[in-house]
Amino acid sequence: MNLCNRILLPDSTSALLWDMDGVLIDSLSFAIQITHHLLQLRHDLERTVDADFLKSVFPLESSVYWREIVMYLNGTLGASIPMDDAEAMCNDYLSLRLTSVFPINPGIRQILDDLSWRNLPCAVVSNNPRSQTVAILKNCGLLDRFAVIVGNDEPAIRKKPAPDPYLYAAKQLGVAAARCVVVEDSVLGATAGIAAACQTIGVATGSASASVLEATGCHQVYSSFTENICELIFGDVRVKEIITLNEFVSHMVEHVAWRLGTTIKLSWNNNNFLAAGKFFGEALRRIPAKDTSAACLGMIDDGSAEVLIHLCSPTSGLRIGAQGDVALDWFLPLRCEQLPNGVALQELLSGLAQGLQAQIDVTICSAEDPHHTWEGVFRAVGICLSRIYSPVRAVLAPPPLDIKENIRLLGELSVRSVGIDFCEVTRRTAESEVSLSVDFSRRQPSAIHLQVGPSICHEGFGDLLLALADHAGFSLRLSFTASVLASSHVLFEDAALVMGRALLELLVIRMTLQGTDGAGSNIHTAADLQDLAVGVAVSVEGRKFWSFVPFGESYSELRRRILVGQNVLGTLRSEDLDDFVDGLAGGLAASIMIHVRRPVSPDETWRGVFCGLGTAIAEAFLPNPFRRGVPPGVKGTLS
Repeated sequence: MNLCNRILLPDSTSALLWDMDGVLIDSLSFAIQITHHLLQLRHDLERTVDADFLKSVFPLESSVYWREIVMYLNGTLGASIPMDDAEAMCNDYLSLRLTSVFPINPGIRQILDDLSWRNLPCAVVSNNPRSQTVAILKNCGLLDRFAVIVGNDEPAIRKKPAPDPYLYAAKQLGVAAARCVVVEDSVLGATAGIAAACQTIGVATGSASASVLEATGCHQVYSSFTENICELIFGDVRVKEIITLNEFVSHMVEHVAWRLGTTIKLSWNNNNFLAAGKFFGEALRRIPAKDTSAACLGMIDDGSAEVLIHLCSPTSGLRIGAQGDVALDWFLPLRCEQLPNGVALQELLSGLAQGLQAQIDVTICSAEDPHHTWEGVFRAVGICLSRIYSPVRAVLAPPPLDIKENIRLLGELSVRSVGIDFCEVTRRTAESEVSLSVDFSRRQPSAIHLQVGPSICHEGFGDLLLALADHAGFSLRLSFTASVLASSHVLFEDAALVMGRALLELLVIRMTLQGTDGAGSNIHTAADLQDLAVGVAVSVEGRKFWSFVPFGESYSELRRRILVGQNVLGTLRSEDLDDFVDGLAGGLAASIMIHVRRPVSPDETWRGVFCGLGTAIAEAFLPNPFRRGVPPGVKGTLS
């Protein structure tokens, strides 16, 4: 049962039992202000009571509240206030309190209106005498909203934290306690509600924080009863406002919107993340879909996952599996930033699947750091959703940009010329000279010239480079000269480093003028997940990083079979090809993740790596107006 999009109740709910102070009304602000005023008026104290302490004793009845304050001042601050003065200040406090009109907390009127429309009765159960509770409710214009008022002076009823006041209120309403919902702001009151076997909701608008209320055992916890909102508009992804009870949950929602290509305004007021995911999914489902399914390899730094989303599936829900050396029973309970485990993130994804009416399949593939892996999962979800929902992008043609010559020196690197489609970079060292150009307009055909000593094995390297360029959508011209070269890895690493730098120069221009996707993979469909032996992802929204992740074998087995000591395409050395991936990640300042999804020959694996790199780069360079002006690099990711 969702009341005016502000509070979620079990469908079996027959009545609501409300605490008053800090829940219905903001009397805490009054208490702090008047307490300081009375202490300064009567005792001219230079130091007054800490606000956190006042919040901790606020749920107590007024006489006890003031005795606690005097003991605190005398014991902690060295004051010498007679205990009799506690009674005098309490009387002054009550006199002001009973004549004040307190602000009604946000959302309360709307919830009470909805309850009235549904004919669900309400009671107030306060830790104040009944007569005072009635007077305060009358002053605030709320008295007629409640069928029963229970104070702390009812005969033969123990006070909170005993369950008696809530059991008594339920009996007065003629409703079983198990069908009542208690709403409390304090540990004292929440303990009473739980002990009464009522569904107990904690709201952090009074004495206790959301985390404290959650630790107390409340069945749900709210930050407030403000309205839940989710607004998504395709546009500048840097325009965002996301508020939930957990910052890492907010961060995961942010990843989805970021990759989807939308501005987002999400305000979610409680810790029911299953419902939050459903709410988010329902907002997405209002967008016209252009496809029914999509797949993706998502990653950030050392974390990666593969995701498949299928709308209108015969079943809807979340399935999570794992590959490689990741064991789910080990990974899912791991703490993750502000979360003690992955339960909230699973709930968010499950709710998203429900809201989308979709099947979401997640395969965890690498898990060096849980928060990177979860980021990879939610990035992949966002990319899949962009393929399903993002409109055909009306990309404005960039302004004419002449190719500029001799741009700058970057140590051994020299950017000789650059435009929006073309970049030439050279690199000179004591060992070699490299000149490389990338041309997305393909005005000139690709050409590879390698002039090295006879001991350097490079036959077949040019074919791999041309396959990468062809899949990426550019022509590649490479000239590498080194008459004396003792190490073959220099050829591969230097060529990759210069290629990566040329691509980065182009990427910065494109991201500034028209925006780009900034990330890509060679996995797009369910068929790709089924057929591809090698999955590759490239992202410029992370750190310089590259990794090979084996499926169905250990990393040691993969290293022996693919990375070390193997000849590829005849005489190429597998170690040199690994150095190429390293150099490309460094030059492009990118993260590269390679999933070896099926054990095939070294030749087929490395062809898959180079072709997959090309496909991933092509997608990373796709124009995307929703990301125009977003810089590459980890600081540009969600800044």
